[in-house]
Amino acid sequence: MFTDTNRADWLIAQTLLPRTAAADRLAVVAYHGIKLFDVWVERVRMRRELARLDDRMLTDIGLDRIVADREVNKSFWQA
Repeated sequence: MFTDTNRADWLIAQTLLPRTAAADRLAVVAYHGIKLFDVWVERVRMRRELARLDDRMLTDIGLDRIVADREVNKSFWQA
């Protein structure tokens, strides 16, 4: 679902492009591409933070080093 920021971004994109079916499709593809990129950047950030945690901190969040290392070593596109 759209948040207020996402809705504003979407409305701006709609006003900048000419109103044709092709432009609408391009806007949708661009929007989803940007959102996918945001997900990838967030995964990289979270995995870097996870790599910095010591064993005590990992235990506090219910993980062990093996599970954390498996997650940290995933590529950015892997969920």
